Amino acid sequence: MYASVRLNMVDKGTESLVKKLLGWQWPDGGWNCDKRPEASHSSFWETWTPLRALLTWRAHSGGNPALDEAIAKSVQFFLRKQLFLRESSGEPMQPDFTRLHQPAYWKYDILVGLELMRLAGKLDDPCCEPALTLLETKMGPGGGFCAEEKQFQAANPAAWHYSPVDWGGPSAKKINPWLTVRALAVLKSAGRISF
Repeated sequence: MYASVRLNMVDKGTESLVKKLLGWQWPDGGWNCDKRPEASHSSFWETWTPLRALLTWRAHSGGNPALDEAIAKSVQFFLRKQLFLRESSGEPMQPDFTRLHQPAYWKYDILVGLELMRLAGKLDDPCCEPALTLLETKMGPGGGFCAEEKQFQAANPAAWHYSPVDWGGPSAKKINPWLTVRALAVLKSAGRISF
């Protein structure tokens, strides 16, 4: 759905996907494809892509009450956890959430969460503060950001996470230009930097 809107290929199938996505939303505001009966809450990994798709759809279509309510519930799902922290302890839910990935693909990290809040117009919410502060600490001396994790396989086309594009590997010193553009856009929107 996200791709069809971004590529200007919206059709009845896109609208059908929107309706299905709204129907699949869990009561806590997110999504989860876990079919085990004991599964009780949504997954950040499985919620960020539907939220991005719905936000993009709303920007395209103008929205409606059901769509707006679903987006608001999903945004609150992330904000309740300050984008990466356990409600019970205040500790990161997963170490991976604190490490920057380029590209994100299906994984979730603080930058993905902050980009979602930017799209939703919620970067000024106090619950974004911990993630914004953590993102700032990752900025290098020259103003760039390094990819801390790699989510793709560039050398093996048979790999399920293969990408024909070399997005640059993880590095503690080499700035990743794509990641830097994403991070700087968030920090600028949050009023943390100016240029």
